[in-house]
Amino acid sequence: MPTADPVCAGEGGSGTRRGARPSWWLQAPAAGWLGGKHARAGSTAHAGGWCRISATKGKQVPWDSSSLTGDFFFSATPAGPAPPGPTPAPPPADAPAPGRDCADCPEMVLIPAGTFTMGSPAGEAQRYDAEGPQHRVTIAKPFALGKYEVTFAEWDACTAAGGCAHRPGDQGWGRGRRPVIDVSWDDAKAYVAWLSRKTGKTYRLPSEA
Repeated sequence: MPTADPVCAGEGGSGTRRGARPSWWLQAPAAGWLGGKHARAGSTAHAGGWCRISATKGKQVPWDSSSLTGDFFFSATPAGPAPPGPTPAPPPADAPAPGRDCADCPEMVLIPAGTFTMGSPAGEAQRYDAEGPQHRVTIAKPFALGKYEVTFAEWDACTAAGGCAHRPGDQGWGRGRRPVIDVSWDDAKAYVAWLSRKTGKTYRLPSEA
């Protein structure tokens, strides 16, 4: 019985006719030997000889129907680790840093430069007219964008500092980390202007391409 070579061959397997569609149960007890459907576990011979595997760790694994009629091979050689993917290019030196610019500022994430297709295909099911036409959008330079909605806590900091004149109510939902509600476009413009003054960086409302 071979014990060193993990690769084995057969011609249809135990309990099958040559030329028939083989149906296999792979038997892998602790010793790791491949067995035919009608053979006993751990010491199995079939038309191609003895086969050894270790991947199933003692469990039976059904081998689905196959169109193989000639010699076929099983290998128990474990796959090696996947090769590392390409290393992403670092952001430009002048790219804005993710995170917060101050304790009361919203958390930001970096949107890298690149190109994408905006809009949905004309033939897409349940498509709205406003989703087209598709067009390519290029982001020439990376920029930072708020990771979450502006919260009541962040807005209240602006109000307390005198940067925001409007203090919206929460309608009973609560304040703190909940998204701020009942603010207008002009209120939002005042908020980003306050952030710009506070941090020395340029904040503005995002726009659609």
